[in-house]
Amino acid sequence: LGSSSSEATDAVESSMHEDVMHMNTALVRRVRELEVQVATSTPTVSEEHAVYIEEQLMGTREALKHTKQQWVAAVAAKKEALACTAAAHEELARMQEVFESMQKGATKPHDEDEHVDWMEDTVVHPAPPGWIAAVSLWMLMMFQMKVLLMIVLLAVVAWAEDLYEILGASSGATSQDLKRIYRKLSLKYHPDKVASEERDSAQAKFLKIANAYRVLSDPARREKYDLYGIADDEGFKNFDEAFKHARDSVEDTPLNWIILIIIVSASVGPILYFKFKAKPKAVNNARREV
Repeated sequence: LGSSSSEATDAVESSMHEDVMHMNTALVRRVRELEVQVATSTPTVSEEHAVYIEEQLMGTREALKHTKQQWVAAVAAKKEALACTAAAHEELARMQEVFESMQKGATKPHDEDEHVDWMEDTVVHPAPPGWIAAVSLWMLMMFQMKVLLMIVLLAVVAWAEDLYEILGASSGATSQDLKRIYRKLSLKYHPDKVASEERDSAQAKFLKIANAYRVLSDPARREKYDLYGIADDEGFKNFDEAFKHARDSVEDTPLNWIILIIIVSASVGPILYFKFKAKPKAVNNARREV
């Protein structure tokens, strides 16, 4: 009984610990993401939107702080519960021995003195005081913290922008579809392609597009995002990092080589044509003079 109860408790603890750690990590990433957004706010960003981001950052920080405090309290409760549980297991083991002795004693002759001794041996000692309450408190605190983190994560997911909406793609888009959409949008919102007064907003849009594609183009990150609704990545911190990634992500496919050859031929071909066309004329003129 004690072994099965301990195994069940360990299984519940392990599951809760894994969930809490994962959600806590997601909250930390969200705090960093919001800090980057606040630090890189440009004059083109409306004051209302800037205040909205700062409120999200403050709320997420407070939630993260509260969950850490809850976790420390839960660990303390766990230590107390383990101490009480160890004492309870010892008592259960003693009771098991008494029960086995009762079964053996039932087959013995009913001698009066032996009967008295048998009764004295089967006195049940009370369990350590408070151990049930300690175990219950620990499990309750773990459950409350898990529920709190789930609520906070739902709020964070509601605040965060949808990565599929940023790219204008469906959740069922293939990797090739995402790559095609990303290249099209990165060209459209490249700062060199827009007017100077729109350059800051274009950089901000380009950064969002690059961060969204960075998550959705990675199968493992995309799977976690589809499951939890939070990007498992800190993202690019500025436009230069995003642009470098966009430039490096272009693959040397046969189509790219064909396009490059066509461009080079179109630019160099006319020069070579006129250069070689002028040579025969010069030779003919020299012969006539001779």
